[in-house]
Amino acid sequence: MLDFLYDLGCTFTLFVLVVFMEGVIATRKNAKWTGLILSAVLLIISVFVGTYMHDLGAFLFLLIPVVLCLAAYFFSRHQVKKGKITPTIKEQMKD
Repeated sequence: MLDFLYDLGCTFTLFVLVVFMEGVIATRKNAKWTGLILSAVLLIISVFVGTYMHDLGAFLFLLIPVVLCLAAYFFSRHQVKKGKITPTIKEQMKD
């Protein structure tokens, strides 16, 4: 039981980390398409694992981070379009 809880905690932490990384990447003003790379890689991994293991449950479980990353991407891109995201120091120095 303790091993299951440990694995569940590691998986949850990984999901949060991936979604956080996606949000950071997508909030950059010049990262319109680069924010989708992480979602595409996760989708490829989930399809590969689903076909290799022949397990629909594993495939659907691995689609959770893909959906979360896409949600973070579209939310962040919407915030950038509205101008609510402040530019980074590096972007401010260019101006």
